[in-house]
Amino acid sequence: MVMLSVITAVLNDLEGLKRTYESLSLINVPYEWIVIDGLSDDGTVEWVYQIDMMNIKIISEKDDGIYDAMNKGVRLANGEWLYFLNAGDFMKIDVGYVLAKGRCVDVISGRVELYSSNLVSLNEYHPSFNGRINGMVNSNCIAHQGSFINKKVFCRFGEYKIKYKVQGDFEYWIRLMYSDAIFLFLSDVVAGFVVNGASSNVKSFYGAENERVNVLLEYGAVKWHKSLILKFRAFLSLCFMLVRRVLKVMGE
Repeated sequence: MVMLSVITAVLNDLEGLKRTYESLSLINVPYEWIVIDGLSDDGTVEWVYQIDMMNIKIISEKDDGIYDAMNKGVRLANGEWLYFLNAGDFMKIDVGYVLAKGRCVDVISGRVELYSSNLVSLNEYHPSFNGRINGMVNSNCIAHQGSFINKKVFCRFGEYKIKYKVQGDFEYWIRLMYSDAIFLFLSDVVAGFVVNGASSNVKSFYGAENERVNVLLEYGAVKWHKSLILKFRAFLSLCFMLVRRVLKVMGE
């Protein structure tokens, strides 16, 4: 039977980490839980150490962003399959069912359901993706919360680039697609994603979109004139989001 490594990055989100931990009960294959803490001071580390669980690893040290933390998890992992489920997000599927479909593929990717910060479903789902580069130009990135990656992928194609602070996973998917990695896309909902992370709030929206366009430029997926259009569209989207927020505040 295959072994799974669940990698969780956390920084001062004890309640979110507890929610993530509780969802691990859905795992019905051998697994280990690797917690990468960025020097939390809210009791996170102390709570993890008191968990009565043999298959748990934790390191707590300063990192250079979330993708640096995720890379540390990759290096510690012993599983055949790696699954990045960061603090606050939670599993929603029978893992054995998913991994059973993973013969002869590099990545198994399903959908994620979006939740508000108070855990109310937004009735929105991260779209499945057909694995074509041109679709990545206009589509949201494949979610790491919905994806299982064979560890051999990291040996073949390297780790996440930490120069990207919120779109490192987007860059990784592009890299794999250009390298002819084999994807299997499922319509099943794999996880719940709480929309309050670094790449999902208004403040960082424009920066995240700029990073996304820079990734596409790096791999030649768009030309420079197309990149200007995409960045301008991101700017207009940001303005629209800010106007909606102001109108909402004025109406309260």
